[in-house]
Amino acid sequence: MTTPSSAAALLSAHPLIVGAAFGGTNAELQATALLPSRLRTASQQNVGRELPPIICNLALQLSTKVTTTRHCRMKKIALIASSLGLAAVSLFLMLCRDDAKILVSTDITRYAVQPEGDEESFSILLKVLREERPYQDLPTELSRKEKEDDGYKDLLLSNSEIIIHNYSIAEEVLRELNQLVSFDGIGDSSSSYESEIVKFRSIRDLLQATCFYAELSYIDDSKENDLKHLLMLHSIMSKWLPHTRTVVHSMIGVVALNNIRDTLFFIGPYLDADEVQQVLRAYSGGPDYPRSIENALYSEYCMAANVLEGIVSEAKGGLGYLLFKRNRTINIYGSYLEEQIQFSRDQNWDSMSKRSEKLEDDFESIHLINWGGWTFLAMAVPAVSKISEEAYEAEREDLRLIEKLQQGGAINSEAAASPR
Repeated sequence: MTTPSSAAALLSAHPLIVGAAFGGTNAELQATALLPSRLRTASQQNVGRELPPIICNLALQLSTKVTTTRHCRMKKIALIASSLGLAAVSLFLMLCRDDAKILVSTDITRYAVQPEGDEESFSILLKVLREERPYQDLPTELSRKEKEDDGYKDLLLSNSEIIIHNYSIAEEVLRELNQLVSFDGIGDSSSSYESEIVKFRSIRDLLQATCFYAELSYIDDSKENDLKHLLMLHSIMSKWLPHTRTVVHSMIGVVALNNIRDTLFFIGPYLDADEVQQVLRAYSGGPDYPRSIENALYSEYCMAANVLEGIVSEAKGGLGYLLFKRNRTINIYGSYLEEQIQFSRDQNWDSMSKRSEKLEDDFESIHLINWGGWTFLAMAVPAVSKISEEAYEAEREDLRLIEKLQQGGAINSEAAASPR
């Protein structure tokens, strides 16, 4: 049984409660600290049954209210923490999200379609044009001087000994390449950046030896005219160019055909009627330079997609998903390529140049998302505008040569009047 002294001690611990029971203000109630556990325990044990009921009820209500408030506050904190965590996860997933699909096909077999016997023909070409030969160096002036300039013929004649020596080496190479004449098309088995490629120096030395000797043979009476090897090289490069799968190979083909054409321009005035017809037949239905370049560009785009697949596979994980986005990177490359090729077909070089500059600016920008993809593109995307311009220029020059050769009477009269 509760004694008066124990009740007095209990009430003395919370005078504000007593005050509220006998007319205390709301402010006093709100200022009350958390109800001590001993008061609640005491009330639950009927300690306060001798006290006024209003005091006991008020004490119990205040205790319940404080407990409920604390519980609600904890629930709010937990809800806020959960929301922030969910938001962080959602943001991370959004940043890691890649494009759903690739927009431009990465199937290399769709581009630069290979001819029958492609592997055999490319194997022969690769073998012959990867081997270095003991050519002698010619004066750089000879290769830099315009063939129409005065003094070019004198340069040929003064260097005839070296030209003849180099041609004797080239004849062996030409005999090996003669195996390719029977093929309707010459393939390119390149399928990745690691594939073997033709050595530019090998084809350059062969072209110089063949072209310089052909020119020399038409201005020097002591030499037998050599048109057949020039046309054989033209045939091989024309069969190969449409099937090239790398920009390097396609540009080698274009450069080779440019050199052969320049030589034909030079010897044009010395050709007889039969030789003119041989050249015209060789140039009928010649290679589609722009389309060949497009095929090579698309093929390298496919190779880039394969390389990125390997990079992304090795970089799996949270940070890897942020740094490398394969589909988005390939779509950036593919959309850029398609835009540039359309500009190229329209021969809109200004738009091509501006689009190229914009991509260069993108390369120099800081990309926190897909940083690895942008870094890869900066190394992989070729200079499309320059390559395309050269292709259309080559096509125009072929037409100019044909037009000049078709002026048969003018050529023959020039030949008759030109000293040899």
